[in-house]
Amino acid sequence: MAAWDVASQSVGGDPIPVYCFARDERVYSVFVSRTQEHKDAIFKSCTRRLRWQIKLLERALKGRNLTFRRKVEMLRAEMDTGSGP
Repeated sequence: MAAWDVASQSVGGDPIPVYCFARDERVYSVFVSRTQEHKDAIFKSCTRRLRWQIKLLERALKGRNLTFRRKVEMLRAEMDTGSGP
């Protein structure tokens, strides 16, 4: 995920392993664990907009009730027209 890649450059975190991308739930769980592990550093060193995007991703990708396509549509709508940070 691009958001984690940008954040990890600021906080020195490990990239999400390529094998995780075989499953949406696996990517989500690794993404959340990495962002939670570096929560304080992300707050201190990342831009407000990036922190907002990370929170939005954590909320939108959670759960299995919606299709991946629907999740992406929701994210696109929020990032394009949402109030942002």
